[in-house]
Amino acid sequence: MRPEQIREKSTVELKLGIKSSLPNVKSALALIYSLWKSNNKKTELVFCNEVSGKLLLKDEYKQSLKNYFQDDLTSTGTTESIFEENYINKNVVLTSQIEALKVAFELIWRIAIVRFEDDSKPFSAERTGGVRFAKKLLFTKNVDIIDLVVQSNEREYKKILFNWLTEIDTSFNANLEKELIRAFTIISEEAVYRLRIDDKNDIKFINAGIYEKLEDGTEKIDVVDYKENMGSLRILQNLLKENLNYFLSREGKFASLKDITKLEELKEYTQRVNYYLDLTNINIEVIINEQSDSDEEKIEEDKINDIYGTNIIYYGAPGTGKSHTLEEISRDFDYVERVTFYPEYTHDDFIGSFMPSMTFDKKQLGEYVSLDETEMKLPGKPMPYYTYIPGPFTLALVQALNNPDKSVLLIVEELNRANAAAVFGEFFQLLDRKNNGESKYSISVSNEYSEYLSSQVETYSKGDKVTIPANFTICATMNSADQGVNPLDSAFKRRWNFIYVPIDFSKAKHRDYEIEYVNKKVTWEVFATTINEQLKRREINEDKHLGQYFITETEITNPYKFASKILLYLFDDVLKFNRRGFFKSEYKTFSDLLNAFIGGKEIFEFEFAYVPQGSSVKHDNTDGSEVAMDTEVSGKVSELNEIKYSEQLENEDMTKVAEE
Repeated sequence: MRPEQIREKSTVELKLGIKSSLPNVKSALALIYSLWKSNNKKTELVFCNEVSGKLLLKDEYKQSLKNYFQDDLTSTGTTESIFEENYINKNVVLTSQIEALKVAFELIWRIAIVRFEDDSKPFSAERTGGVRFAKKLLFTKNVDIIDLVVQSNEREYKKILFNWLTEIDTSFNANLEKELIRAFTIISEEAVYRLRIDDKNDIKFINAGIYEKLEDGTEKIDVVDYKENMGSLRILQNLLKENLNYFLSREGKFASLKDITKLEELKEYTQRVNYYLDLTNINIEVIINEQSDSDEEKIEEDKINDIYGTNIIYYGAPGTGKSHTLEEISRDFDYVERVTFYPEYTHDDFIGSFMPSMTFDKKQLGEYVSLDETEMKLPGKPMPYYTYIPGPFTLALVQALNNPDKSVLLIVEELNRANAAAVFGEFFQLLDRKNNGESKYSISVSNEYSEYLSSQVETYSKGDKVTIPANFTICATMNSADQGVNPLDSAFKRRWNFIYVPIDFSKAKHRDYEIEYVNKKVTWEVFATTINEQLKRREINEDKHLGQYFITETEITNPYKFASKILLYLFDDVLKFNRRGFFKSEYKTFSDLLNAFIGGKEIFEFEFAYVPQGSSVKHDNTDGSEVAMDTEVSGKVSELNEIKYSEQLENEDMTKVAEE
């Protein structure tokens, strides 16, 4: 007898355009390995059942997991029912789309092939509707590599796996966790990622591509797609966030070296990775399987992983479109609650409180008049009483608790215009999140609040503590120019992620609308960017600059509205104590400045690049084309004004301090 002939293998499709996310990858990897290990290392497992469109682990596999982790359940005081309901049934292996699981387990760690139990179903079957179908796992040799590490000290490694599954403290050995992460890193080195630089250019890279840049002295490597992370790149963001690469960590959109002392080790390791890849010769050019945004059956994202189950503050200059950004994001959520903070806004407004209300006794009808003797039509005798009136936070929380399979978003506009820490009160503690999006801690609440929740939420009993569930996201806006209104303390800020919304005219439809200035035409984009450049010269922070949506399309067509809004902001806010060298010196009051602008007079100490005569741009131009500018007109400050400006800046410091 001779060996079997090599069987021809089909080409692996990298699916670099898939939009499904896979959060909480540590818990997913822990469950995948533990299922295999606790079931006698069977290569094929049909591990779940469909129940009303959701997946539940089969009873025999649930029991095998409980047996495997029995020591950890006992030592941590975790009941089997809590382990099952809170950590197993909610694991992303059971809740995520199959395409996200395939990208993670087949393309990155290559630890298992994921299939539907019903082989006739297409892999796109779970893209819409939120329904999940029974699946099976076909394990690869990579699970044996992980097992070699685990069985070297299985009792201690089980503590780590249990912690990854539940985030319950098991006092595990941190050095052993590093070794387990090293093993997962080694089996992921063949994973290919695609990063788009713009609409026409992209980079296909592997981990070694990041390593080599770090070895060259680059401290931070940008690993975020210019538009939207897709495919394996999405999961790369999550695994870096969860420290699942032995060498790399994540700082915002950058990958960086986790430990500078490991640089020499990384250099030697990268060489070994590259020598191995020379033998495998991965073909990445012909197997990109991108899902088009125009497909009728659009991929259902896991609610934008960077937002889902987190707290995020969008901040930036006025008019950059922060609220518009949140409005776009809110379309991906099933339920949205919105509130705006203001100086007098209180904890009771936000959370809720007992308040007087009115009911009517229909059996006691009568004639009623108001204080001014106006006749009132009431449905019965008015009877005042007190009841609990929920605030927007509580309304959103109730929705999230009652609908665990739905996504809930609470939007807080102008977060820092109220005393945010006081408004959140004791609920501030809930903003600390686990990796799965749930609150790390729970809080005790008042009897009144607890009673209200118990009347609204079936799964909540009076007296229970309160937590934020994983499907509850809080997003806020904040104009960083207004931080002085109510500064956020460091403890409060630490519990939020911050996303800066930059000034960007490229997508502003009215960027080419024209403005009359000194009987010439200048586009809104050129006008605002020139103003911003002059503010930058005066070392005025960008949070005081003009955003692309500071003026609306309607306001820009009305010279009086345009001038009133722009000039008042610059004159009375941004440049209140530092106007010299920016406005002409003869304009001492705002009314003089406004009348001069409307009258076609020059009010600034600098010029703009004007639209050449006969080159007027139509206001319906939305194709993003550039406007031809008169190159003979200088956009810079004249030499005389530049000298004057510099002299004023040198001498005005003491004056500015006195004025302030």
